[in-house]
Amino acid sequence: GLCTGIIILLTTKGRSSHILVFSEDLFFIYLLPPIIFNAG
Repeated sequence: GLCTGIIILLTTKGRSSHILVFSEDLFFIYLLPPIIFNAG
């Protein structure tokens, strides 16, 4: 994740960082279910 963030920051030169804002909806809909299912 850190490497990906650095690559995005360097390629966009910090201009489009507002596009990658982390929202609660993104977490609860897309990231949380795989975490729960992988936990068993």
